[in-house]
Amino acid sequence: MTVNRREFLREGVGGVAAVAACASLSVDPAEARGNKTVPDDAIGLLYDSTLCIGCKACMSACKTTNALPLEDNFGQKLWDTPFELSGSTYTVIKLYQDGTSEHKDKEKDGFAHIKRQCLHCIDPSCVSVCPVSAMTKDPVTGAVSYNADACIGCRYCVAACPYRVPQFQYNTPTPKIAKCEFCKDQLAKGDIPACAKVCPTGATLFGSYKALTGEIDRRKGMKAGEKNVFPRRTVDSGDTHERAAAEYVNEVYGEKMLGGTQVRYLSGVPFAKMGMATGLPELSYAAVSETLQHRLYGGLIAPAVALVGLVAAAYSGGKEPIAEAAHEPRARMSAPVGGNILGIFTAILGVFAAIAVFLLVRRFAYGLGAVTNINNGYTWGLWVVWDVIIATGFACGGYAMAFLVYILNRGEFHPLVRPALTASVFGYSLGAASVLIDLGRYWNFWHTLSPAYFNPNSVMFEVAACISLYILVLWTEFFPTFLEWLGRHGLQKAFNRILFFFIGLGVLLPSMHQSSLGSLLVVMGYQVHPLWQTQFLPALFLLTAICMGFAVVILEATLAAVGFGRDIFDDLELLSKIGRIIAGILFVYIGLRFGDLAWRGELPRVFDSGLLSVMFWIEIALFAYPAISLSMSGRRRRLSKLFPAAASMLAGAVLYRIDAFLVAYEHDSTWHYFPSAPEILVTLGVISIEVLAYVFFVKIFPILPGQPAGHVR
Repeated sequence: MTVNRREFLREGVGGVAAVAACASLSVDPAEARGNKTVPDDAIGLLYDSTLCIGCKACMSACKTTNALPLEDNFGQKLWDTPFELSGSTYTVIKLYQDGTSEHKDKEKDGFAHIKRQCLHCIDPSCVSVCPVSAMTKDPVTGAVSYNADACIGCRYCVAACPYRVPQFQYNTPTPKIAKCEFCKDQLAKGDIPACAKVCPTGATLFGSYKALTGEIDRRKGMKAGEKNVFPRRTVDSGDTHERAAAEYVNEVYGEKMLGGTQVRYLSGVPFAKMGMATGLPELSYAAVSETLQHRLYGGLIAPAVALVGLVAAAYSGGKEPIAEAAHEPRARMSAPVGGNILGIFTAILGVFAAIAVFLLVRRFAYGLGAVTNINNGYTWGLWVVWDVIIATGFACGGYAMAFLVYILNRGEFHPLVRPALTASVFGYSLGAASVLIDLGRYWNFWHTLSPAYFNPNSVMFEVAACISLYILVLWTEFFPTFLEWLGRHGLQKAFNRILFFFIGLGVLLPSMHQSSLGSLLVVMGYQVHPLWQTQFLPALFLLTAICMGFAVVILEATLAAVGFGRDIFDDLELLSKIGRIIAGILFVYIGLRFGDLAWRGELPRVFDSGLLSVMFWIEIALFAYPAISLSMSGRRRRLSKLFPAAASMLAGAVLYRIDAFLVAYEHDSTWHYFPSAPEILVTLGVISIEVLAYVFFVKIFPILPGQPAGHVR
């Protein structure tokens, strides 16, 4: 094979663009931006567990001040009985007990109280991840506040908070995020937060961050058992009482961990025993996540450079349109399949679609809780994981084939481009539409497209923006099919002359958002098990997305041949070559996965993590089988081996995404999630609508390569 200068330039430009895009897909936390600092005039709370008597006056005052409904967990409807923070509870007092529970504030045979509420982080994850700036941090007071009018109900703040504080209201059609806001309406009137105002012992104390720091230092210097003065309400209120000082543990909770918090704790019992998250790094997860985003997209410099390279490669390839393939028999014109659209198969799909519509009426009338099992422990369920994380991967066929044909100049694969593009059009379009089903405040979705609400630090903002723009690009790339169907060949030819720009953009955008789907997990830190949590998540998600795109092309070609009675023999050689590409990428993926675990010292976890180890090895097996099988020329040239290998690859990618977002997303035993029957049926209904749309289009429009009806070989 000879390579002329133009081919070399095309391949070189495409390769450079790919390398430029992938080189920055990971970030060493040591290189992350520093933690944000507390404002000079910041306010805060000090909760001293040793002073708390468990009267729960703070809980009652919080409910009254914020007009929150009572929560009855015993069915008696006599008093407020919340077990934990919830959509109607901003603060809760919990009890630690050990053995005989005789001694207050002692770890052994003792008891103690602990207050759960928003800690108002100095470098908050919730503010960092919110795509529409509904979560904000006051630049003066440092208080973290929530704006329901801006919120789209994506619940990323719920999933990302390392202290698991923000709570969503699932059982109402107009839900909000519930969290402490330091009683901001009271503060505006010159008053103080209700919990500090009513606390009879000063266990909850309000004041400036600096004043509270001084009070903490004073208490740490006290000698256990000696009488000391303790203020109530505020540090300088003048309202004090005397009592013997307790023996504090040698830790101020919220002082340094994850950049620190403006609500800090003192206790006589270790915080880990009190159910508090401990052992976390000093660098905030927001700092790591934002550094990753800025390295990838800061100033849009890297994407702009990559776009120039991709557009140049597409333009160069477009000037010599598939020269080699144009003279081969398989370079045949696309043609409608024809035939009846209605049949038993499409009728079954229609039934599933109708069931989904029926269930969605209930969902929109009564809220997400009416049809789903998602909760504040697992706020993202099947719908998010399927519609956004998995379905867009299945829709990567157009992306993968465009890169192969137009960027890498492999014109022989051109007959497979239009079918792959069609599947991508419907996969992304319906995936985006399905997101509205899961958004709690879906009527605000347009905020993701309005500069007034943009949060460029948010990974989800980048994902939403890229997917929205990519859908427009996909329909633009599909437009020549409509022109061909209308017989407007002159206009089609003219439109094709400018299509190179959209092809370049159509390769860049999915490269960005598919990698960023992995980045969504970075800010969740310790909540994602170390077998999946890694700085290489963007690269791993991008590699599997590309493989999913190629595997779907094989699956689609095979199923179309079976479903429409077509001969697949002419495409088998091309599909075999795609299989070889999949094998190569999978070997890179598997090597990166194990290399990363070894580098981080987490390799032993593949054997000692119980069920998670089992899930990990199932993933690896599903990836290893196609990697090995498709690397063998004789096997990948046989459809009976090629098809199951592609299916195995897709199953592995699906499981990887489910594991990363659901199975490996760790919570204590109080939270559980398994999709409800309505969740599953709605998902099947969405898939059915996509398949129906595909069948309709291939029967009406010139999408599949034209050929006489034949048989599958």
